[in-house]
Amino acid sequence: MEPFYPDDFEFLTQNRIQQRPLFSARGYYERNRNEFERLLKKYGKSIRRGEIADVEVRPSSVHGCGLFARKTLAEGDWIGQYTGEQRWALPFSRRTDYAWLVPAPTFPRLEINALKKGNALRFANHSFTPNAAADHLFIDGHWIVFFYAARTVERGEEIFTDYGETYWSARQRELRIPRELFQALKQKQTALSPGGECNKT
Repeated sequence: MEPFYPDDFEFLTQNRIQQRPLFSARGYYERNRNEFERLLKKYGKSIRRGEIADVEVRPSSVHGCGLFARKTLAEGDWIGQYTGEQRWALPFSRRTDYAWLVPAPTFPRLEINALKKGNALRFANHSFTPNAAADHLFIDGHWIVFFYAARTVERGEEIFTDYGETYWSARQRELRIPRELFQALKQKQTALSPGGECNKT
């Protein structure tokens, strides 16, 4: 395991913790079935195999740790599934800086929290001009979040994705950015990092 993870961190290649929400978002899935089937056809094998691109974690060009490509990725290439503890996204929950909200409108909402469990994708920082895209999919009865290359990512290049304004404005975040500041940072196309931990030894 790379030295950047906390000592008590559990590495997960896949999420298979099944939560049963009161509202399952079945209608949402049916309305978007064609898109989900397209994504499943393209990335399904990589998801089921628990594959992750050839990436590494090292000190970021922004702050703390970052995720870097060790080989060139073409546009559309699979990067990996964002793994972690799957739990209800409660408004009073804390320590969610490493959590992705699953876009599917389940009730309660689900999030994937990589604070204590997960993989290298937890270190992908935010940018308003990202080179990686995040998407979601329903596979084998399970909602997941995954990343793929939004354009060619050169070998050695840091991988960024767009967290979205909702992430930075959520009350439960340790690092919360007011809307006005977020808009100002967006105009400057500033890259942002959710956490500062990075062991450089």
